Parts: sequence; structure tokens; C-alpha cells
Amino acid sequence: MNIILATLGEMFKTSKTQINEIARAFENEMILCRLSPQEGSLKMLRSCFSKPSGREEGDIIALDFGGTNIRILLVNLKEGTCQIRERKIYVLAQLQDTISTGEELFSFLATEIGKMINQDQKYLLGHCFSFPAKQTSRKSALLLHWSKEIELASLQGQDVNALLAQALISQGLTNIEITALVNDTVATLLAGAYQDPGIDIGSICGTGYNSCYVETQAGFSKGEIINIEAGGFSHKTLRENVFDIEVDIQSEIPGIYRLEKMVAGRYLGEILRLMFIYLAKNRLVFTIRNFPEILNTPYAVSTGDMALILAEEEDAEIDHLLKDKWGLVSYTDKDLETIRYLARCIVNRSADLIAGIFTGIVRYMDPDLKSPHSIAIDGSLFEKLPGYSRHIEKNVNEALGNEHALVKLSLVKDGSGIGAAIAAAMPEA
Repeated sequence: MNIILATLGEMFKTSKTQINEIARAFENEMILCRLSPQEGSLKMLRSCFSKPSGREEGDIIALDFGGTNIRILLVNLKEGTCQIRERKIYVLAQLQDTISTGEELFSFLATEIGKMINQDQKYLLGHCFSFPAKQTSRKSALLLHWSKEIELASLQGQDVNALLAQALISQGLTNIEITALVNDTVATLLAGAYQDPGIDIGSICGTGYNSCYVETQAGFSKGEIINIEAGGFSHKTLRENVFDIEVDIQSEIPGIYRLEKMVAGRYLGEILRLMFIYLAKNRLVFTIRNFPEILNTPYAVSTGDMALILAEEEDAEIDHLLKDKWGLVSYTDKDLETIRYLARCIVNRSADLIAGIFTGIVRYMDPDLKSPHSIAIDGSLFEKLPGYSRHIEKNVNEALGNEHALVKLSLVKDGSGIGAAIAAAMPEA
């Protein structure tokens, strides 16, 4: 292998020792920030929710405000089972082209909700809001700041559900009562635990990255779900390289959420694109004479592109991607081999770092490792990247020193929307 290419690959390798270092640092940061939230990079936000009983039921509206899409779901809950009866999906980036303020956005969403429901029926509504927010009650939270490169004017510091409630009233939708606001990780944990009471950690591995857990420590609201805002972890054990630093500098929020920029779907393709530019400028590997202009565009390479490349099955689709989307009109087998190698290095590091975070969470919850733990996970990375979920689960259990699977990972599709519906149906404690 070309020595320069091998050197690039080494920049993304994470040893088992480093995974354990990250786990210890994350565990210590959890302890520090639980005691003094202002002193570390984790927010450790209360959710005001514990695990569901499994008896929640009814027709519920779920508003799922994610980093890529906004979904409106009409959900039926009954005896531990869930059925999505209707679903609407809106691409957030496209909405931002015509909507510039939070008030305009919630007015639009209220109108769309009104089209889905029976005006003669009363509904509960649960809102999953996938951005850092300080929970002030079960149904209200203040937006702390945007992440995942999303920005809408006039929302920061505001109660997002108050804006939603005002919009519903303006549309005459007085038959809808907002009863819950949850983070997407909390919602995913609720969705998983609704069917499997053994779930005690929730995570999003998609456009963004975050995790939550059920508090086990006495004196800290034992049994409550705590939103870690794990993507904000910023510690020297992460060992950022020059490409990570460039992604951070060019991001909307430089200097914070360093872990998220190394592991989340929003950023993995961008890291790969920056590596392409480096190789092409230095004529190290690529044999193409003119670097295509599209690859000079930030975020032109998506994590979906990487998933396709790593699947190694659809040659025609890969050819279409490289030639038609990326503009690599003339590429060689060596170029494709290089692309796959670099993509795998980036994806493996993402899985390694997340394994370290999960290990730290388990050690915080269960220092003596006496109990099995199940992690409910939603998100495109976990679902679609080849080998990603197995890589994480294997590394977590190895780091914990267990021959048998102490920790199991479970995909919970639509977890954020379903969890929001479950939260809305949960009675006040």
C-alpha cells in the first residue's frame, strides 16, 4: 500500500487501549458534570421521564423534529404494541429555503397536523426535539443552541413547545393537548423500553450523535432518564487529526461538539471529501487529471454515499455515484480501492469512538458490571452502514472484559417519533 495512504489510515485507527482511555474519560466526565454541570463538556440534562410501564395507549400525534427531517406521525399505542397509522415527512434543509423563523416553521407544522386529524376527536401530542434543550417540565424545554449545522432565527433560548402551542391555537386546533417534549435519545429509549423493559440506554447514531441512560445513582433522581448530550464530549483522548480540525473550523459551532463531528453522519462524508482533496492536490493516489468541481463543494459527499461504497455489491450504482454525482469521469480500480479503504477507516473510527462512549456509560451505571444492559439505537449510521453495529457491540463487550455479551444493541426504527407518542401517553408520576 502507498505509504502516504497507509499514514492517512493510521490517523483514524483507534486501539483497544485508546477505547478504554476514552471510556474512562467519559465516565469521569459524567460524574463531574452530574455534580457540577458547568464544569465539563457534557450537559447531563434531566428529562422528567422514567421508563414506560408498557400500558400506555391511545391515538397520539408525534412531532419528530430531527436534524435532517421533520416527521409528523399519527400513532396508535395498545398493550405494548405500536402502529403508525399516518406519516408525513419534510426535509428540514428544504423548509429552511422558504422559512426563516421558528414562528413561521411551527405555523407551517400546525397547518400540516390539522390536515391529519379528525376535528371531532381529542388528541395528545408528544414532541421529540433533537437539539440541546434544557427541560423545564415534562412538556416544555428551552433551546440551548442549534447543532448538526441547523440554524433558525428567533428560537434560541425559547420554549419550543410554547411556540408550537401558540401555532396550534392560531390554527383553531383546540382539540390537541401537548403533554410531552423529549430529546430523540430519550424518545428512543422510551420506544425500546415500551416493548423490552431491559432497555436502559438510548442512543441516536444518525445525522447527529447522542446518548441517554436511566439514572442508577442514589441522590440523582434515581430512575429518571438523563440526556447526556454525548456529542458534546471534547477531550484529549479523542485524538483529533488535521481533517477533524478542519471540519470543526468550518462548522457552524467551532470548538464544541467535537465528538459529534468525528462520529456522526452529518460529518463523515465531509471528512472523506477533505481527504480526497488532500490526495488529489498532492498527486498521491488519484490518477484523474482534473479534480471535479463538485468535490470542492462542502458536504458534497454524504454518508449514504459511503454506505453504498462499503456495501461492495452494486457495481452499477457505484459507477453512477462516482461518475455522475462526484464527477470522477475517469477512475481506476486503484482509485475505487482507495476510496473504500479511506471510507472504512473513517467509519471504523466512528464505531470505535462510540464503543468507548457506551463503555463509559455502562461503567458509570454499573461500576461492578453486575447486570446485563440493552441499548436502544435509532439512526441511519447504525441501521445502514455495513458492519457498523457489530463493530460497536463487539468492542463494547471486549472493553468491558466480558466473554459473554453483557451489552446488547437493538435497532429501534422510528424510535424518536414512537417514543414521543409514548411520552405523551405516560401519566404524571
